[in-house]
Amino acid sequence: MWKKVAMAAVVTAGLVSAGYAQEIGVTVDGKALEFQDQKPVIQEGRTLVPLRSVFEAIGATVDWNEATRTITAKKRFDVVSLKIDSKDLYKNGEKVVEMTVPAQILNGRTMVPARYVAEAFDASVKWEEENQLVTVETLQYAHRISDVYRVESIKNADETKTLLNIKYSYPVIENEEQNAAIESINEALKNYAETWAVDVRKDIEDHSLLEGVEESVSEPYEYELAFDITADEEGLLSLVYRCVAYTGGAHPNSWMEGMTYSFETGEKMGLAEIFNMSEETVMFSIEKFFGALIEEEPEEFYENAQELVPEAMENVEYYVTEDRVIFFLNPYEIAPYAAGYVEIIVERP
Repeated sequence: MWKKVAMAAVVTAGLVSAGYAQEIGVTVDGKALEFQDQKPVIQEGRTLVPLRSVFEAIGATVDWNEATRTITAKKRFDVVSLKIDSKDLYKNGEKVVEMTVPAQILNGRTMVPARYVAEAFDASVKWEEENQLVTVETLQYAHRISDVYRVESIKNADETKTLLNIKYSYPVIENEEQNAAIESINEALKNYAETWAVDVRKDIEDHSLLEGVEESVSEPYEYELAFDITADEEGLLSLVYRCVAYTGGAHPNSWMEGMTYSFETGEKMGLAEIFNMSEETVMFSIEKFFGALIEEEPEEFYENAQELVPEAMENVEYYVTEDRVIFFLNPYEIAPYAAGYVEIIVERP
């Protein structure tokens, strides 16, 4: 009897040390994450966390490809991917790091080293040994900005197959003080993205783009509107929206639009405000710069590109960075798709 009691005591002690040790916690921007079925674990000195929970908390969307066992996460213009049982982590198609522990599946959840995946999206990561806590802080500037994602799908007649996905996102600036200018900017950016989705649906219907494609589409067509913040300061917010359409052609089609807003007025800022000179003067100089660029690399442009520049200037876009203003023309304006976006970079006043 004594032996049985002693053995029970040993087993109980083992359970306490192994199963009831302090759980590892994870916070993102001060908010504690909850893990239902698979908790974070420590393996070979690295803290592994459920990938989807962390990625979504830092503002990324996550897709899983069963055939290739690949996880792909997107946040704004950045795409991070990794494969199960591999230590390689890729960002925008390039390998950026070899993790010390491979991505793996535990209890049906993809587990990855917390530090690598958070830093892949420019977040900072700290480990608090005393509290067994991983703290993640996303990169923020003058304002705290979160991302909203939406997906609308178009299916076949019996709804057994997705033919097309319309994906779009937009930023939301934290506005606890109910600032009218911030409220106006938030509303404008939301309306822009939602109107884009409505226009895409209408264009698809008007041109019958999905008619007869059900049998030929192995993967759904996709329209995606993403954004990236290029400057976030006390006085202004500048960003770029990019639309990419995958509809079965040799390459996707894409275009971008730049926007700069004033935190003082809540309205878009024109070139006159940014440069403190007339818009006509600024645009005259930019037109000359595009002409000079064509002269330097004529093989990159259409043969009649110089003739096209004056008309193309009506469609020139721009955005602001910390120290520059970038003017650009979308593909097909004065150059073929392969040339990409034609840019002129000017120092910011």
